[in-house]
Amino acid sequence: MGGTETRPPAVVCDAGPIIHLDELDCLDLLVGFPRVLIPTTVSPVGCALRTIN
Repeated sequence: MGGTETRPPAVVCDAGPIIHLDELDCLDLLVGFPRVLIPTTVSPVGCALRTIN
């Protein structure tokens, strides 16, 4: 068959989704995406919440 395989999209998160997913203890929902992009201006906020592996 043709090579038209679709990949799941990458996700770009600002502070809001990260904070609220953490409050709900649901950060693991982001595991389903191949790439989660967090702008460098947001990273300190996420790191203040917890260590993200």
